[in-house]
Amino acid sequence: MSSRSVIRVAERDPTGQYVRYDAMLGQGLWKRVYKGFDEVNGMEIAWSVVVLSDRIVNSVLNLWHLIVEANLMKLLDHKNIVKCHHFWIDYSKRNLHMITEIFSSETLLHYIVRHVPVDDTSTKNWCRQILQGLDYLHTRDPPIAHRDVKLLNIFVDGNTGIVKLGDFGFARFIEPGTSLNNCVGSPMYMAPEIFQGNYNHMVDIHAFGICVLWMVTREKPYSEFINNDEFYRKIKEGVKPVLLNNVTDPQIKHFLDRCFAPASTRSPAIDLLNDPFLTQIESSPSQVESSLSQVTRGQVDRLLHVVKEIGHGNKIFRLQGSMKWNVSGVVAMSLSIICHNNKKKKKNVEGINFEFPVEVETDRIHQKINQFLMDNIATQLKLSKEDVIVATEIIKQLITEILPQPIKEKLMAEELDYNLGILFDQPPNLILYGIAVQF
Repeated sequence: MSSRSVIRVAERDPTGQYVRYDAMLGQGLWKRVYKGFDEVNGMEIAWSVVVLSDRIVNSVLNLWHLIVEANLMKLLDHKNIVKCHHFWIDYSKRNLHMITEIFSSETLLHYIVRHVPVDDTSTKNWCRQILQGLDYLHTRDPPIAHRDVKLLNIFVDGNTGIVKLGDFGFARFIEPGTSLNNCVGSPMYMAPEIFQGNYNHMVDIHAFGICVLWMVTREKPYSEFINNDEFYRKIKEGVKPVLLNNVTDPQIKHFLDRCFAPASTRSPAIDLLNDPFLTQIESSPSQVESSLSQVTRGQVDRLLHVVKEIGHGNKIFRLQGSMKWNVSGVVAMSLSIICHNNKKKKKNVEGINFEFPVEVETDRIHQKINQFLMDNIATQLKLSKEDVIVATEIIKQLITEILPQPIKEKLMAEELDYNLGILFDQPPNLILYGIAVQF
């Protein structure tokens, strides 16, 4: 007699698309990561639950930073950055929930420990991928500083060898003419200027250098310090790890020196990608794709059709759109709503084609989309209030993907203001889901 084990569903997200299981993938002081499943797209996901402390819940500024991270994760789209699909804040339970892609293996630290020794070619390929992810972050407008680059925040797919940078809890935009000043991160990876309270995204390069040193030596940097006070003092003074003396390859040593140089002369990610240490790799064209070609491809993609899809209950919202070639600032879209009737095993499809004007100096894009739907589409497709919320979300996602990066950042900033305005005007049982609010 055979028995089949059934995985118990512990929780569902507000839309019903994602389910969480009890199986835990990882745990920290304030964060738990569970295995989950996307029932619309039929794929496994990682479901993170972040416990919000009183310091966050009772502070508008801290809560704003939390929403920034979640929106930041949703906006990022790069092969070496962990993709965030959705997020919501359950204010009544003081939890932030994030749905991200899942990996078959573990962090890069665990991976190199399990697979010792690792060939130099693998190490170089990992370095290239990490730098490509950092270059993507650092060339946004404005630049993004991750501020917690470490082997435990780099995830590897054991089947493909692809590595991705995750955990954006400390990530921040750096506005023009400004710098960061708060002391955050993991001490061993922190650049000296962080302790001085005046730094930018180049601290990520220093942290990357610590990762490389650990990978090439298979030893933990700064292990020579037993006393924590001495350890912190030496890091603040910019003392380099003694472990550097174990690096005998002049090419690797020069590469690490570029990573650990003073902030003013430290090499950016794009320059390190062209360092001799990494250029002498026999890789496929996709692995050595330059940052310039990625930018060019992104500019072309914006002129092509973009397809977005969101599941909500028994409905699937599918949106296709592109910029109009002959009309400036207008996005042509086609919205389809597929409704599954489980009892009759039928699916009804409703659709409509429309155009949405997006001015470069637009404001309150979320409210404009919502009003546009109510005035022009809701009646024709018989959309409920919840349908309008979901349709607003998917249209905004598509618009921010098509538009140039500077406008994306502007729209995201407006979105944050909108979310916070709602959050503090509503009762504590509010659940904030992505862009939309579920009551």
